[in-house]
Amino acid sequence: MIHFMPNFWISGHMGAPYTCIWNQFTIREMDESLAWFDSQLNRLDTLKLDNATPEAKLAFNLIKHEIQHDDYWFRKLWNINVPDAKDGYAVLSYDNGGFFIDSHTGLS
Repeated sequence: MIHFMPNFWISGHMGAPYTCIWNQFTIREMDESLAWFDSQLNRLDTLKLDNATPEAKLAFNLIKHEIQHDDYWFRKLWNINVPDAKDGYAVLSYDNGGFFIDSHTGLS
């Protein structure tokens, strides 16, 4: 996914009952972040694409390209981990040129 140069990396079911948001560069140095992004790419070589959809083949080819190592887009990437639906949720919106996130928890 990192090869698509997203602004957000959203995942769920991380165990915490609330939304966690962080940027790679608040917890890692540049070299550590690059190693994290590049980790396990060699596993792609073991995938069989015989029955893959055209979209999956396109994604595979994009992922196999080298990651652009300029600081600009890396530093914009934010990780958002949302809780299980029973514990809460987050709403990411875009308005007037900016992104906003509202996080809600069911814990009292």
